[in-house]
Amino acid sequence: MKLIKSVFLNPKIWCSIFAGGSLPRCDKGDREYYCATMLTLFKPWRHGKNLKDDDQSWDEAFTDYKFTPRQIELMKFFNIRYECNDARDDYSKLLKQKKHLMVSFLTGLELMTMIT
Repeated sequence: MKLIKSVFLNPKIWCSIFAGGSLPRCDKGDREYYCATMLTLFKPWRHGKNLKDDDQSWDEAFTDYKFTPRQIELMKFFNIRYECNDARDDYSKLLKQKKHLMVSFLTGLELMTMIT
């Protein structure tokens, strides 16, 4: 995700416009990238150096920042897409296993009828 431009809405409000890939996962992948992305979205800033101190990791800055209840709720919603994809993948894997077991079972029955 990268910053495309900032838009001046009125004398006191600026809106940054981002473009790029999907939001990172909170439960897998690069924790530093996730923390940097969430701070970029939710912590007020004018320059990138406003997001964390030089001696801080992104994870430390993320942990130290006081997110509002609404921001925490939104971050939970960001992960729903990945949870749905994981459930779909798990179900697909289960169906393939059941199909393989059924084929094995039927093959075993055919062998038994051929033997007797």
